[in-house]
Amino acid sequence: MKKRVIWFVLLVLLSGCGDNSSGGSSKPHISENNPIFISPSEITINENQVYVFKLKAEDKNPIKYYISGEDANRFEVDTITGEVTFKEPADYEIQSVYHFIAIATDTLDNKTEQEVTIKIRNVDEGASDTIPPNFTSSTKRITVQENQMGVFRAIATDKNIVTYRINGGEDAGDFMIDSGTGVVTFISAPSYEAQHFFRFTVLATDTQGNSSSQEVEVTVLPSAQQPTTSLTPSVSTSQTGFTRDDANEVVIEHEGKLMWQDNEEAKTITKRWVTQVNGDARNYDDTSGYTATTYCSNLVLAGYSDWRLPTLDELENLVVHKSYFNNFVSDDYWTFNPINSNKYWEWTVSSSNGTDYFDKKRKKYVRCVRTIK
Repeated sequence: MKKRVIWFVLLVLLSGCGDNSSGGSSKPHISENNPIFISPSEITINENQVYVFKLKAEDKNPIKYYISGEDANRFEVDTITGEVTFKEPADYEIQSVYHFIAIATDTLDNKTEQEVTIKIRNVDEGASDTIPPNFTSSTKRITVQENQMGVFRAIATDKNIVTYRINGGEDAGDFMIDSGTGVVTFISAPSYEAQHFFRFTVLATDTQGNSSSQEVEVTVLPSAQQPTTSLTPSVSTSQTGFTRDDANEVVIEHEGKLMWQDNEEAKTITKRWVTQVNGDARNYDDTSGYTATTYCSNLVLAGYSDWRLPTLDELENLVVHKSYFNNFVSDDYWTFNPINSNKYWEWTVSSSNGTDYFDKKRKKYVRCVRTIK
């Protein structure tokens, strides 16, 4: 059953009757205590760092956090958790000290402000970082249908910003890559008859010049053949239940004609439904930027690139059959079902907490799905 949270605030004014001459009167006690900040007012972090610290205040009621002031526009804050991050990595040479006002507000509108100073520590960028990006995208062979443009998404982790490029391989000239997202596509639609096997290398480089490479092999299948034998017959109306394709790290929901993401990212990636900037500006329907929606639309998996966020009903049905999935957490996953009465919130589904809804600026897990055509 979907949760509905209804708050009733009952204010009862009691006035006593008695001898006025004795000064005897009875009034209710209403707490006016403001939240108390226990997080520090001064923080020092290394340059090139994005995470700053977490605002923390104590109060008997739930608290939300905001920031304002001189440099507030350089930061993002999670209103629920209080986590503060830079919108862009800090650079000591550009600015070494930042100031903003932290605001903690409880559900009774009691408010406390605290001045916060963020100091940036200069780092010897020339010698401190020699660690190359680490590829986390699968190195397994990739299979795609002929005439299909999307191939896969290269992913490498690093504490610095990573850019990607095609760097050699006998068939490098047949592919292009988005330098920011790592999404690889064919330059022209592949034909099985012309060529059905390709090999190339992806290079990931961080801002310190450290780089690592990943070899990629792509097999093109004729249009009449599904990308893997485990998917056949993937859309058969006579087949029921769920089937996992281990090679491509997806799960097929036969009756619903859906293909679910089930790679490692399905249990590690968290995104906001809207960015902090759009949320603060009340642009609750704008899913541009680094959001759950754009993560799915940029995903290339099992040779497909038409991924999306699931609906509430689709994800609720998945949770019932979670035993078919290898990569699953019991926390909340985003859905795409805007609540018309309150655009501030969006539905989530969890195997432990059921259906709920949260502030769109909060980070939740993402599992993408595509419709099998």
